[in-house]
Amino acid sequence: MNIINLNKSFKNHKKQVLHGWRNPTLKYPIFIKSKNNTLFDHNGNKYLDLDSQALVNILGFGIKEIAEMIRSQIKSIYYISPMHGDTIPEIVYASSLLELLGSNFKKIHFCLSGSMAVETAIKVARLVTGKSIILSFKDAFHGVSHAALASAGMDDIKVPFRSYDPKHVIIERPNCQVCYNNKYEKCNYICIDSILKIIEKIGDKSIAAIISEPFNSNLCNIPKKFFWQKLKNEIGKRSILLIGDEISTGFGRTGKLFAFQHWKVVPDIILFGKNLTSGYLPISSVIISKQVAKQLEGNIFKHGTTFEGHALCCSAGLACLNICKKINWLNLAKKTSSKLRIVLNKINFNSLRQVRDVRIFGLLSVIELNDQIAEEVKSECKEQGLLIGGFFNYLRISPAINIKTEEIFLGANLLYKIIKKYN
Repeated sequence: MNIINLNKSFKNHKKQVLHGWRNPTLKYPIFIKSKNNTLFDHNGNKYLDLDSQALVNILGFGIKEIAEMIRSQIKSIYYISPMHGDTIPEIVYASSLLELLGSNFKKIHFCLSGSMAVETAIKVARLVTGKSIILSFKDAFHGVSHAALASAGMDDIKVPFRSYDPKHVIIERPNCQVCYNNKYEKCNYICIDSILKIIEKIGDKSIAAIISEPFNSNLCNIPKKFFWQKLKNEIGKRSILLIGDEISTGFGRTGKLFAFQHWKVVPDIILFGKNLTSGYLPISSVIISKQVAKQLEGNIFKHGTTFEGHALCCSAGLACLNICKKINWLNLAKKTSSKLRIVLNKINFNSLRQVRDVRIFGLLSVIELNDQIAEEVKSECKEQGLLIGGFFNYLRISPAINIKTEEIFLGANLLYKIIKKYN
C-alpha cells in the first residue's frame, strides 16, 4: 500500500482500532520505516527512539540476521500445534537458553506475552506447592491478564476491571531511597521483618510464591545490597517460591543475563520477554528451576495456549540470542550504560526545579518529576522527533545497547529543554 492510499484508507485509523494504554486526546504517528534507532512516519518525519520501543528493541531496528532466520524458517515449518508435536526451532532455542542460564534450570515454557508468562508462572507455583496465595508489591505491574493484574499493586489499573482476588496479597515494597536506614552497613532490613510478619499472619502454608521484579523497572528504585539474599533465604525456609519477573529487566538490559544476578540471587522461576527477539516477533519464556521442574515430571501440565512455542517466534529468538552472544551483548550493555550515565550527568537534569531525582541502573534510567506531567512531556518530545517512556511523574530513557553516544546526547538534551519549560 503506497502512502497516498494509506492517507485515504487510514485517515481515521484512531476510530478503527482499539488501542491499549493510549490517551485518546493525543495524536499518534503512523510509522512506515525503521533503521537502527530511528523511525520514520508516513509524513516523512523521523524520530529518535530512546525507549527501545517500551524496552523491546534491545538491538535496535533492522537486524538482517533475524529477518533472514524467519524467512528461512517460514519456508519449512512455520507452525505446529503444541497438541501435535514439536519443532526444531523450539527445541534448539530452549536448549540454547538453558545452556546460557546454567545448571540451576531445567525446563522452559514459551508464551507470546509477558502477561501470559506471569499467568503461567503463577499456575506452576500453585501446582507444585499445593498452595494458593501469591504475594506481590504495592507498586508492581506484572501484566494485564487476570492473575497478572490481580498481582499488580496499582489500584488505578485494577479498579475498572474489578480485578481483585483474595488469593493475591499486596505488600509494601521497601523504598531504600527514602528509608532512614539508607546506608548498607547500618541497614537492619526492617522491611524484611515487615514482610515476614505478613507471611506469619497469613500462614506460610497458604503462600505459594512472591512475584517481583528485581527492582521496579518503571520507577528504578533499587533495593539495598543484601535485601534479596535475605528475603530469598527467609521465604526458602518456608517453602515459598520466588518468581523473578525479568520481562523488562532481563536478557541483558542491566548488563547481566537476568538482573537478580546483581544481588547474587537465583529465583525459582524466571520470566523473560520483551527483548528476546528485539521486537521481530512476540515471545516470552517461563524458565523453571530443577527443583520446581522435578515436581512437574510425569504429570500433564493442564495449561497451554494455541501458539506457545511458535516456530517462527522461536527462530527469531534463536537468531537474536546468537547475535547477542556474537557481539558479547552483556559487556556492550555495560559500556552503553556507562555512556548513558555520563551523558545524563553532563546534562545535569538535577539542576531543573521540576526534576526530583535521576536514577540509572544498566540501560534503564528514570527521571522523577515533581509534577505529574509525563504525558505532556512525552507528547511534546514526540512532536519534536523523540520517543521516550514513562507515566505520571516518571520519564524513562532506556535505549538499545548499540545506540551511539551522540544519539543519547541529542535526545537527552532535547528532553532537558522540554522539561525546563515547566520550571
